[in-house]
Amino acid sequence: MLRFLRANFIAIGTAIIILAVALFLVWPVLFGAPAPAGGHRGTITTVIPIHQESPAGVHLLVEAGTSTLMDDVVTDLAPGESALTLLKEQAGKDGVRFVAKAYPGMGDLVETIGSFTNGTGGNYWQYTVNGAYVQVGADGYAPKPGDTIAWTFTQSLQP
Repeated sequence: MLRFLRANFIAIGTAIIILAVALFLVWPVLFGAPAPAGGHRGTITTVIPIHQESPAGVHLLVEAGTSTLMDDVVTDLAPGESALTLLKEQAGKDGVRFVAKAYPGMGDLVETIGSFTNGTGGNYWQYTVNGAYVQVGADGYAPKPGDTIAWTFTQSLQP
């Protein structure tokens, strides 16, 4: 009887281990995200189901303090357009004042969006793509479908 119980416990334990390994391997296919890593306290993992697709355009968000000048606008993407071109075109469509200045060797720099001008209160226009700073000027960044480009009027967050 003891052998029978031991054999069943071993078989059940083996089945659980095989199931855990299989789940770990197929997790990205099932849920579209890396498998959650164990042992990281305080880490929150958001799983985005595969069936939720971003529109083919680019999301554009422009905020200055508590003011939202453009709120998650989805704009079409034409070949060769830059992040700066998208911002300029959308500002024109929305009737939002937009000023950029060309700096030789550096490219174009956004000076004003709406009533918010660089240097006011130590704030400047900065942009991120999908939540991360990009190491190229907005006139040199070619957005990809599904990108979220956020412009924020704030003090410099980069060191």
